[in-house]
Amino acid sequence: DQDLGITSQMAGVVSGIFFIGYLFLQIPGGRIAVHGSGKKFIAASLTAWAFISIATGFVTHEYQLLFLRFLLGIAEGG
Repeated sequence: DQDLGITSQMAGVVSGIFFIGYLFLQIPGGRIAVHGSGKKFIAASLTAWAFISIATGFVTHEYQLLFLRFLLGIAEGG
């Protein structure tokens, strides 16, 4: 919070944007897992999740955090 100078309102947006990204891949992710290769899809999702989580540790601006939290939601939606 203090390192990035995030207000409580921005912290709420950062928390909420994760779920918007999460919703984007819920249905397509299920379809990909059923009709494609479920193992490859899960492996790709886990790999993306790992890299995005690591990148979150290097954030220097609140907008970078918003973007990465959105991408993290997409990666976790699978």
